[in-house]
Amino acid sequence: MTAVERPELLIFLHIPKAAGRSFYRVLDRQVPRESIYQTDPVDWRKSIEELRALPEKQLRSFRIVRGHVGFGLHELFPQQARYVTFVRDPVTRIVSHYRYVLRSPQHYLHEEVADGPLSLLEYAVSGLSPELENGQTRLLAALDDGAVESTPQALDSAKRHISEHFVLAGVTERFDESLLLLRRRLGWASVLYRRENVAPAADRPPDPEAIAAIRERNRLDQDLYEHCARRVEKWIAAEGRSLERELRRFRVRNAVYGSLAASTARARARLGWRAA
Repeated sequence: MTAVERPELLIFLHIPKAAGRSFYRVLDRQVPRESIYQTDPVDWRKSIEELRALPEKQLRSFRIVRGHVGFGLHELFPQQARYVTFVRDPVTRIVSHYRYVLRSPQHYLHEEVADGPLSLLEYAVSGLSPELENGQTRLLAALDDGAVESTPQALDSAKRHISEHFVLAGVTERFDESLLLLRRRLGWASVLYRRENVAPAADRPPDPEAIAAIRERNRLDQDLYEHCARRVEKWIAAEGRSLERELRRFRVRNAVYGSLAASTARARARLGWRAA
């Protein structure tokens, strides 16, 4: 995988429930915190309005922008920008999304889902959010994902954007390998991370009828996921044994790092400290 010139601005298009919170910690170590712009976690339109109101000098001061926002944000910035994202198998993503909504009172869908409560099947077919029907394709196709129709044209746009504007569209299921590819491409010194926002193990597997409904409503996302997975596998193969050796060393070091980071987080919580 050929190294590329570091973009002046890297935009992390954070697809919900696709390892984004873990990747945030990697991003935190690449640039000073004041150089990172975090979009509004609830209403991305507020962030668009804020960015449009900022002077050019301040816009140029940002080196990383991240959040749940669709493709097109680069048009608000004067500097050269590239994107990065992680996609996930659509079934496991929607199942994870459902469980996250159920256990998170702060989520905008929590009341509608938990009050019933809705089953996974009912959630999958509810139409409560564009996130639940080809949500990954929608985000990669346009800034306003809610205005994107689930069509082959949207999928074509998403693939074209990946090819033309992304440093990497990694896959959650090959997260470590994707990180190492990204590190090689951008010349980052460290991509160690601690897994965050991970759901507790489920008591039982998802209902087959619910899985079938998710697949039916996320066919474009399945195609997109397989497209990205093939690209990642091709780059992994091209790197050969050097990446295999690096991956083994990385996983040993990252296990130690993750354990220490988790211990530190627990200590901070007991003392009432907020994480930096």
